[in-house]
Amino acid sequence: MTFCPPKTRADLEWDRLLGALAARCRSAPGKDAALALPFPESFDASRRALAEAREAADLLRLGEPLPVGDVPEVSEALGRLRVGGVLSGPELRAVASMLATARSARRFLAGRRARCAALYTAYATDPSLDAVAEEIDASFDPGGTLADHASPRLRELRGEYHTARARLIARLEELMKRYEGIVQDRFVTEREGRYVIPIRSDAHERFPGLVHATSASGATLFVEPRAVIPMGNRLKVLEAEVAREEIAVYTRLSALVGDVLSSAEAAATALAWLDVRAATARLGEDIGLDFPVVEREPVLDLRQARHPLLALDLPAVVASDLRLGGGQAMVISGPNAGGKTVALKTLGLVALMLRAGLPVPCAPESRVGLFEVVLTDVGDDQSLQKNLSTFSAHIQNLTHVLDETRPGALVLLDELAGGTDPREGEALAAGILDSLCARGGAVAITTHYE
Repeated sequence: MTFCPPKTRADLEWDRLLGALAARCRSAPGKDAALALPFPESFDASRRALAEAREAADLLRLGEPLPVGDVPEVSEALGRLRVGGVLSGPELRAVASMLATARSARRFLAGRRARCAALYTAYATDPSLDAVAEEIDASFDPGGTLADHASPRLRELRGEYHTARARLIARLEELMKRYEGIVQDRFVTEREGRYVIPIRSDAHERFPGLVHATSASGATLFVEPRAVIPMGNRLKVLEAEVAREEIAVYTRLSALVGDVLSSAEAAATALAWLDVRAATARLGEDIGLDFPVVEREPVLDLRQARHPLLALDLPAVVASDLRLGGGQAMVISGPNAGGKTVALKTLGLVALMLRAGLPVPCAPESRVGLFEVVLTDVGDDQSLQKNLSTFSAHIQNLTHVLDETRPGALVLLDELAGGTDPREGEALAAGILDSLCARGGAVAITTHYE
């Protein structure tokens, strides 16, 4: 069974916490990774994630945050390379930007390897990617245009094109001067990919050439003089040759990335997760998260614990000390609006956060173990479509919880056996608690029953 079933996720508002984490990421890939934050399957994997988060938090505290900014999204481009596609200029530049960021991050971590061993081990990227990034960068002008020096043939063709175009413009200007009496304005423009001059519509028969367009008012015709048609044809041929050579350059640069595709994909993934770790540090700083003592046994011994979602919304949150272990039940009783459900959800969110590799909202001397599953029944699940009353839905959920409870399970039940006759509800609640504890679960409930 999954560690965090869909009902647990909804009851504890886990996705809202992930949204707060994603909001602190700087890149789209980082936000996507944060919203899909997984729960590592093993104790050791969770410990590694926590170690990475702790190092990121220490770096932020020292004023040396991880150098991950708005890294471009390149997964679609890299996916097209995997099936032999060719990237466009903007896509190649985005890949180069991503690789350059990966280089900066690798050098940053390498320079702090003694303090960031977990981050360096998990997210160090392939140094051979640096040459690819440099080759792509060198092929473009600062403005993003493919540079003339991207290939010798491209330089040659562009030179021919610019020379031919200059001759064509000069010839058009001569013609405008010769026919200035019927030229509407002294400028050269393009229509349908051909160079034309504006001629008065009432005089176009006196001007030899091809009409390519008219003005909105009809008073002007845009005419390509017959004398420059061969020059225009040559220009179109050169334009096509330039475009073909540009595609050849894009193909060559795409092949360079394709040769190191696995390493490039790994670098993109590493940067997304570094962004998540940096966001984790910022979230911890914003709402006061810390790193407790991590136990192998499923135990929650929380000191000064606070509900993390309340900490996001409020300037100050009343803290609680909560202690719970396997085979034990904690009954939380009190008046309405007294904080019973808040305490219950705090236990669950701390368990989820620790398993996901996040610091938790409690004092560092707290002791927290890694549970195998978190089961909840919080809120009203009545359904008119399924013909379920509140109490029937509650019993249905309890049946599922009983089936799944075992050693290593954290069970959180709000108003256990509520919504029915108090005397019958008390007996049912006592019987359920006995059974859950006998199965080895760590159980916390809220109740109004005496």
